Amino acid sequence: MATDLHALRQAIKAKRAQLSPEQQNHAAQNLAIRIHQEKCFQQAQHIGVYYPFAGEISLLNLVEQYRTQDANNPAQKQFYFPLITAEQMVFVRVNADSQWQTNRFGILEPRSNEVVSAKDLDLVFCPLVAFDHQHNRIGQGGGYYDRFFSYKTTEPQTKPKLIGVAYDFQAVDAIQSEPWDIPMDDIFSEGID
Repeated sequence: MATDLHALRQAIKAKRAQLSPEQQNHAAQNLAIRIHQEKCFQQAQHIGVYYPFAGEISLLNLVEQYRTQDANNPAQKQFYFPLITAEQMVFVRVNADSQWQTNRFGILEPRSNEVVSAKDLDLVFCPLVAFDHQHNRIGQGGGYYDRFFSYKTTEPQTKPKLIGVAYDFQAVDAIQSEPWDIPMDDIFSEGID
């Protein structure tokens, strides 16, 4: 199974790398439109997102819409990005003044001490490499999201709601999940015209 996972990750990452910046932006805009219409997003105040890496579908335009114009943010949505420390991940609050740095994986992350508890987040958008229609997710392979949200194996209804986001082509027929894998509550994907 490990070899299959490795081959699957490589194949999807290669396909993602072939997307032009225009295709990536088009998909990101369509995904943002969908997210705006979703009740889970409309009701959420504390939202976890990620900084896109290696062609992952971006939510940065969505975040910017709320961070730069408080008049358009009546719910005062707060956004939190992952920060990897040692072998664990935490989420930290960001704002327009946040400073950013590149971590050891080459991913931008905020320099912040405003750490939030997982259960204080209402909604988290999770990056992924592949997903199936049973809401299983294959990530990069580090297990950071699975460890951070591990309490959801015994408390699945506890906050936050976990939404995987991806391009449509990242869907696969079935993913063999492991006991430590945390399934998503839903998957939002957006095709490219």
